[in-house]
Amino acid sequence: MDLSKLIGLGVFAAYLPFILLKRVEQVRRSYILYILCIYPFIDLFITPVRFGAFTAFDGISLISFLVLFSRLQFTFTKNGRYLTLFLALLFVLLVGAVQSEYVAAALLPFVKLILLFFFAKCILDEVNENPAFGLQLIRLLKIMALISLLVLAFQLVLGLRFTIYPVLNTNTNTGAESALRFPSFFHDAQKYAQFAAMASFLFFINTQQKPLSVLKRLVLFGAVVAGLILSGGRAAFLGLSVGIAFLILMGPLKYKLLGLLGIGMVILIGLSVGDKIPLFNRSESVDESYEIRNRYWQQALRIWEEHQTWGIGIGNYQNYVAQYARDQFWLMENGDILYFDHPESGYLKFLVEFGLIGFILSMLFVLIPVGSFFTAYLRHRCFIPFFLIASIISWMISFTTVYTLSDLRISVLLCTLLCLLIKSNPIFAPLCSPRS
Repeated sequence: MDLSKLIGLGVFAAYLPFILLKRVEQVRRSYILYILCIYPFIDLFITPVRFGAFTAFDGISLISFLVLFSRLQFTFTKNGRYLTLFLALLFVLLVGAVQSEYVAAALLPFVKLILLFFFAKCILDEVNENPAFGLQLIRLLKIMALISLLVLAFQLVLGLRFTIYPVLNTNTNTGAESALRFPSFFHDAQKYAQFAAMASFLFFINTQQKPLSVLKRLVLFGAVVAGLILSGGRAAFLGLSVGIAFLILMGPLKYKLLGLLGIGMVILIGLSVGDKIPLFNRSESVDESYEIRNRYWQQALRIWEEHQTWGIGIGNYQNYVAQYARDQFWLMENGDILYFDHPESGYLKFLVEFGLIGFILSMLFVLIPVGSFFTAYLRHRCFIPFFLIASIISWMISFTTVYTLSDLRISVLLCTLLCLLIKSNPIFAPLCSPRS
């Protein structure tokens, strides 16, 4: 048994005595904190693929769901729009799964999606009772980002063999002689790049009792961006750039100056040592990458045209292309063929699997919190949540060409950020002074 499976089983098994020692009213908070404390390991498998490929997150969430089931309360008075969206999306996805050619294969991702929404509900309920808990979650996410840099530092010294995975994604090799792509504690360098882009903006949010200086926050932000650059993720870097541009556009003068300084630093690095950095030293050009992806996108759109309303069923893209679009595959190092589970675009995967109705509903989970904040901003004038929006924007941009939600670490991060944005007013009200 490889190390990743041992660790996955270990963190899952450790949760059982951990949660049994808690009173029922402490379970929800403890569950959330445990997930974020073991964040690097939540995507590790605890069951083989033939038994559902359940992850540590799935197992821990299922146990917590069973413990808390009798205490779960659903109301349309608080966060009613999101409950309505959730129920509507479940209905659409269930119809899509039942009418698909692969009913059983679609039901398992359906269950896993419910567990992710359960995690979101726990955060919303906990923050409702204790808004300061939101700042604690941001602190934990920043700690995870710093841990990722520590792992990356070891990889720079020891090489890519410093990993818990038996084999890393082939994209860690750029094809260039002097540039490897570093994935930190992720399996895939692209997903680490996405994580770094999203987490970097959190360092601008003061969560300590004694606020960090602007210079220290900028240094920490720059360190995480350096990790992104070493991962070689172009889509994530573009998302980061758009997030910075958003802050420059919307922010007060000091953030405009910081943003311009950050852009200048990146340009300087690119010009001076760009040939030794994975982000600027890839074997395929942007045009070549676009041509390859565009071919997959066109094929995905043709699949959607045949299943426009309900889609082909959640989680069914790989099964579908294995039968009807057999040129969409990766050739593994051992000669095995692995069919695509996404068309090199998160949006197209959702469109093809969920259908048009499900796609619109899923996007509303992102668009409504962002739109609602802008309405609230006109009343409260608190700029701090804009950093959460910049983080979400960075995900939205890179999601165009990279499907990262297959890694639960990205799903949990996005889910947490959206919940914090929904509850941003009570969370950040104490920080929204002129000095913030």
